[in-house]
Amino acid sequence: MKKLLCIDSDGCAIDSMNTKHRLCFGPALHEVWKFAIPDAEVQRRWEKINLFSAQRGINRFAGVAAILQQIESSVPSQQVQEFVHWTTRAEELSNSAVEKCVRDGAPLVFRQALEWSQRVNEKISALPLAQPFANVADCLASAADFADIVVVSSANRDAILQEWKAGGLDGYVRRYYSQNDGSKTQCIACAKAEGYGDGDVLMIGDAPGDWKAAQSNGVWFYPILAGKEAQSWMQLGKHELADFLQEHWTIQQQRILVNGMMSNLE
Repeated sequence: MKKLLCIDSDGCAIDSMNTKHRLCFGPALHEVWKFAIPDAEVQRRWEKINLFSAQRGINRFAGVAAILQQIESSVPSQQVQEFVHWTTRAEELSNSAVEKCVRDGAPLVFRQALEWSQRVNEKISALPLAQPFANVADCLASAADFADIVVVSSANRDAILQEWKAGGLDGYVRRYYSQNDGSKTQCIACAKAEGYGDGDVLMIGDAPGDWKAAQSNGVWFYPILAGKEAQSWMQLGKHELADFLQEHWTIQQQRILVNGMMSNLE
């Protein structure tokens, strides 16, 4: 049976994550919300949550919920809690989902979150298109001989498409899943439902959330380590893919890989 590779985009295949959080996500926070601490400290905490912790790679609106819980701001606490609750139960965390909440009469914090997200998208569109990490293209070229490849990302769909096309990776991809298609857990399940067995699916990601999405679907996971992306892709292409293809992966091997990712984020 043919294999399936599910690949995250930002910070995993495409070298865009750090730049977007430092130049787009963080600055847009300062423009929309008034926090009780200096902008530089808000930025540091935002990066800690989204880049250098076990929450790395979470959906943008879940990130906003986390920062609003951490730092006192002009947003009433009751509104913060309502927004936090929404991020934990909504089937989709996207601009269109927030727009619907606003139309249905949700409190001010939802309108602020939508404005923030729209500003983020505007700032991202003004950036030079990010490129793939070293060794990604070679790895995908090898994998395409025996596997179907899909992108599973919580990022904005238009940005994903532009970056993968600009990076010369689009020709390897069967389908793109983005924030509008649901959570990563839901997207892997959807891709897997096209006829792949548990042992035939590999999720490649850079964050604990990617590992959890793989776990929820009973499929294998390979981590791309933050700050060691090129080495991670080289290791995958030269060694791990062959083991996956030949069905030699073990639970112990999986545990070692995941422990390495978690240690890298501490």
